[in-house]
Parts: sequence; structure tokens; C-alpha cells
Amino acid sequence: MSKPPGPRHVRGVFLKFVREWMAENYGEDFYKNFKTSLTDDQAELLDNVERAGWYPADQVFAILEKNIELVGEENIEKMVRANIQKSVSGFLKGLASFASPANLAKRAPAFWKRMYSSGRLQTDKISPKEINVTVYDWKGIRFGCRIIEIWLEEMISLTGVKKYSIEETHCVFEGDEFCRWKVKILQ
Repeated sequence: MSKPPGPRHVRGVFLKFVREWMAENYGEDFYKNFKTSLTDDQAELLDNVERAGWYPADQVFAILEKNIELVGEENIEKMVRANIQKSVSGFLKGLASFASPANLAKRAPAFWKRMYSSGRLQTDKISPKEINVTVYDWKGIRFGCRIIEIWLEEMISLTGVKKYSIEETHCVFEGDEFCRWKVKILQ
């Protein structure tokens, strides 16, 4: 696996999916029109993004914010869920179905390091049915908090758990020094 060229870089896997999702769900003309709202550098990045590549977070977030403006948060939520479901399929999906939410949570920091060159995700088991998930030293875009929450929802659902709650208790966009979600398993 290649190393990031510096701090505040993200993997291209999500951005690549954004590009494919726009073309599949809205058509190639929509995608071409969307690119006209971007800077030349952003449009080139989006056209040439590679899943395993590392890209400046600020550029990636600017592209995502433009996408949110254009198609709305509800459609972006659908896209995020589709990306997660596509990424976690086959053997990995079967393996996750045997894991508990606590065991998946233990692996979350390693996943973060594979996707982001900065920041740190930490999970803390509060009780057998409660986990705190905290992201330190990372401020992306406001909708990024929702993306993390959707990721948590999808990971929990992979384990077969149907009843749970996720509450964001701290947020850098509300003046806190970190973002934290309290995850409770209710069954």
C-alpha cells in the first residue's frame, strides 16, 4: 500500500465512487455539467482519480460540497450507503455478519489509517452494549460527520443488529475539539 504524500490526504476510493455514481444515477451529461462547477484542478482530479491514490483532503472535500449543493444531502446519503455496501461485499460481508459491533469497532482505527493520512479514530467500550467512537484532529466538511454516522449504521447492520442508537455528542463544527458518537445496542 502506498504511503500518503503528506498530512490531510484521503484515499481516492470514495471520490472514484462519487464519479461513477453520478454518471450511473444522473447520466454522463449531468456529470459533465457538474464538472463545470469545479475548478480546473478539481475537475481533473475527479476525471483521473484512482481508488488507491492519495489526494489532498481540501480538494476532495470541495468536490463533495459541490456535489451536496447540486443533488442534496438525501441523495448523498444514498450514495454513501451504496458505496459502503459495494465496498463490503462477498467474503468480507459474510465475515462481518459473524462479528459483534464491539469487534468491528476494534478494527475501525486501522480502517481510518487506510483511508486518511491525518486525524485519529478511537473506539472506547463503555459497557457491553455501548461504545464511544471519537475522531480527533480532523475537520473535514460538516456533512463528513453524517458520513461517519452512516458508516457506523452500515457496519452495525452488517453484524445483524437491528435495534441500536447513534448519537453525536461532540462535534468540531459546534466548537468541540473532536467529534464523538455514542453507539448503543438496544437488543
